[in-house]
Amino acid sequence: MRYLLINPIIILIINFSVIASESSGNIFKEPYRLIDEKQYESAIFKINNLLSRLNDVNHIGEAYFTLGYVYNETGKPFKAIQYYLQAADYYTKPDCLSNTYENLGLIYKGFNQHSIAIYYFTEAIRLEKANSERLMKKLYTRSASYRRNDQTNLALEDLLRAEEIAFQKKRDTFRAKIYNQLGLLFKFRGDYSMAGSYFFQALQIDETRDTYHNYANLKKELGDTVLAEQYFLKAIEISDEDRLITTYIDLGELYFHWNKPNQADLYLSHALDIYKRNGDAVFNHVKLFEVLAKATSDVEKAGAYKDSAIARYKNIGVDLKQSNELFFGAIANEKTQNLEIKRAYIDRVQGYNIAVTVIVILAILLVTWLIIRIRKRAKERIIRKTFERIQNIMYEE
Repeated sequence: MRYLLINPIIILIINFSVIASESSGNIFKEPYRLIDEKQYESAIFKINNLLSRLNDVNHIGEAYFTLGYVYNETGKPFKAIQYYLQAADYYTKPDCLSNTYENLGLIYKGFNQHSIAIYYFTEAIRLEKANSERLMKKLYTRSASYRRNDQTNLALEDLLRAEEIAFQKKRDTFRAKIYNQLGLLFKFRGDYSMAGSYFFQALQIDETRDTYHNYANLKKELGDTVLAEQYFLKAIEISDEDRLITTYIDLGELYFHWNKPNQADLYLSHALDIYKRNGDAVFNHVKLFEVLAKATSDVEKAGAYKDSAIARYKNIGVDLKQSNELFFGAIANEKTQNLEIKRAYIDRVQGYNIAVTVIVILAILLVTWLIIRIRKRAKERIIRKTFERIQNIMYEE
């Protein structure tokens, strides 16, 4: 897949075939065939032609959903966001709408925009049936964003709910994934003992690259470089190479700090090769450039890595600003990305804020006036009573 997300550990998996088969019949048969064959431009052309002839709102929603999928697959996530939001405007089926919100959440999660991702994951979860496998998977996904957003208690709640469903449904492989996430959560909290216990439990059920990688990083932080190296190498052994960019980087960094420059250079070069091979899509893993800059003795090369990282930061910043505008525009109209509505919403909010400010000022002035009046009357009463006492004394004399 050409499109790499900002954090390459996160792999954007979209349940495209399921949603397609559930709602479309043969209407989208040809576009789906083109998508399966990766003829994306032809698929876009076919879907746009179909849109003008569709009347059913769910079919229109599916057309926009499919366009969102295609644009995300081809490394254009911001266009994907626009089409997913349009799909949400049309869908009336809860399962289709839930999948759309989940895919929006996954894109923002990939951008490390976890507050926005949580919003969409929560909307997706709200539409799911209790104790369903789909609910289990969406709770699992939201927990990672809660963890990265420092909402660890909510992350723990999601993972424990997901683990309960996985146990009921006897989904042991998925339970291993949950244990891996629990390991990450406790590592994030600084409880290394619990983290190690959960990583170990996960590996007893299913040996995966992710768990070995995370367990290796835990051992690296604890200073156990021998076990860290062993687990990194095990992760490399059992995984496809295109998924190993972060493992190569972390192992290269381990060797660099372990004063083994030849091994460090070998694995960092592997990481760079994967980076180049997957194209220049929206991707920023600045750690690669930082480690390469530190590990290389070639000053000119290090400078080039640094410049490349800075350039990517700038590009990502522009794109993220664009995507945030889409999100807040969607909130303004509940489900749409229309930026004019967003501006109207902002104008209304600003007008409301001005009105509230004026009311507060008037209230302060009124209270001040009342206080002055009360004090004035109290002073008058004191003067009047004093005058009456003087008069009484004079009368008595």
